[in-house]
Amino acid sequence: MTTALKRSYRHYGVYLPVEARPVQGYTGNVRVPDGFLLVKYIRHDLFVVQSVASGRLYLNKIRKPDTYNYDLPEELRISTASGAEVELPWDSTHFNKLSFWQELDGGYYSLYFEYCNGGTLDEFREKYFQKLRPVPEHFIWLVAQRLAEAIRFFNFGAEPGADDEKVPWNVIYHRDLAPNNVCIHYPSRSGADDNDWDDWVDRPECVRMATVNNYLDAADTRYSNQLIAILEEFEWPNCEIERDVMGTQVEPSGRVVPNHAYTPDARWVADVLLPLARQKVREHRKPRAGYHPDYYRRLDVSWTKPANLMPFVYDFDFAPPGDFSSEDERSGGDDEEPGEEGEADRGDGGGSGEDQGNGDKEDEREDEEMSDGPLSSPEDPHVCPKPNPQTRMRELDTLRRYHHLRPKFRIVSLEYLVPLMKEISKPPPPPIPPLLDDGGPDGESDSDSASNPDNSEESSDEESEENSSEWKP
Repeated sequence: MTTALKRSYRHYGVYLPVEARPVQGYTGNVRVPDGFLLVKYIRHDLFVVQSVASGRLYLNKIRKPDTYNYDLPEELRISTASGAEVELPWDSTHFNKLSFWQELDGGYYSLYFEYCNGGTLDEFREKYFQKLRPVPEHFIWLVAQRLAEAIRFFNFGAEPGADDEKVPWNVIYHRDLAPNNVCIHYPSRSGADDNDWDDWVDRPECVRMATVNNYLDAADTRYSNQLIAILEEFEWPNCEIERDVMGTQVEPSGRVVPNHAYTPDARWVADVLLPLARQKVREHRKPRAGYHPDYYRRLDVSWTKPANLMPFVYDFDFAPPGDFSSEDERSGGDDEEPGEEGEADRGDGGGSGEDQGNGDKEDEREDEEMSDGPLSSPEDPHVCPKPNPQTRMRELDTLRRYHHLRPKFRIVSLEYLVPLMKEISKPPPPPIPPLLDDGGPDGESDSDSASNPDNSEESSDEESEENSSEWKP
């Protein structure tokens, strides 16, 4: 007679059944009808979920019928989905992959995108700001290359990695290409934070490129003249004061000129910025013989990768009054017999299981609670406190709004074995080593980006090393 392996950790989670209707799109091995676990609430229409069948994470976006102007939402019309009105390259790492979707009642759509585990470009920049460290030049060139390739595809139809522009080509307008909407992914998102105005005015976009090196510490590697010159092309008069690209300037002649008119167009991005950025990325990925053995470690930026997400922690103490009080709604937790209603008796592939053979029916609270106070590390003076449990539980109100469209969520007991312990990643010490043929900080530095956000490769994260990253605007 065998004894079931005891799981050391347990907490209550939220199981999201899937509406019994056709699932469209590329699903791979994902058994969508098995449902998902709620992992993270981002905003009222955006959630991170985990497939019960495969353990993979997805970004689930709900589109309401009054939020799009055509027959289909923009995220479906212009996507990696086969047969989309504008089909984005599926095998490219430049665009978020729409894995599958469901059309719900009343014109609602539930869209599932592959989850990017590196956060956003805005969050990446914030981590360097918190450490009072400059974003490495090699990484800036990598971002320039990836975004330039995406912009060239939108405007001229040339797929990333190729140079053949399509004629004729209908221009694609992204309409939301901003740092908080550019995602990073490290091969094997979030709500907006309010920042203090005093912190905000110290940020890099508030100073001109000509003076940016004056803000660096003595140990930091200076930005090259070549990078400064290329980024100065995106400045406009008084940009350190008038920071809105949609603002205007009044010329001496009295003519009103929009700020964006001073910045380069897509043709310049494709013909000037992209070739230069590609060159810089190649130089850093494959430096000349004789580079220091610690070279790639010094270029590594993967320490900025957010901590791995864990399933949403449901707290009965902070649940709304009468929450799940009715018999038909309360179909989870420790009071449910194991395997009842066929609810996910398998492991979810991500180290957690839902009600997997939990024979005890105790109605006990978790022994340990998550800390709600601010972090006290002296290295992170700008970190905001985590939301308290009551605020976190209110996030579930959004899910209740969709009960008329898809099955009600259920509370289940999630159990874990001994966690895998790993060392905490820390930023490499300055300075970043220059390339061997680099003329120094005042010469044309090739400090380029590629191998890193990760020590990886340029366009394809599949080829990249363990810390490599992909970019998805």
